[in-house]
Amino acid sequence: MMDQQAGLIAAKDGSPHLEVGMMKREIETDSDAERLNHAEMRHRELEARLAELGRHAYLTPSEQLEMAELKKQKLKAKDEIHALRRGPS
Repeated sequence: MMDQQAGLIAAKDGSPHLEVGMMKREIETDSDAERLNHAEMRHRELEARLAELGRHAYLTPSEQLEMAELKKQKLKAKDEIHALRRGPS
């Protein structure tokens, strides 16, 4: 549902987003502690999936692509964790 004046919409996951022209930006609603918790949880999930793929004797081409994407996401989560632990610059 969209609030016509503010351009506020709810995403499929229910989180609020701000629609600006063609771009959508998530509104910051989580505290730093919640964002840190979420980033750490996401990092652990990615690590578990990478470990699962790593136990395979052979990776299919799609699994190889998945592994590369997961590594990028894991690094992004790790960077976010470090930034949140450092606090405001």
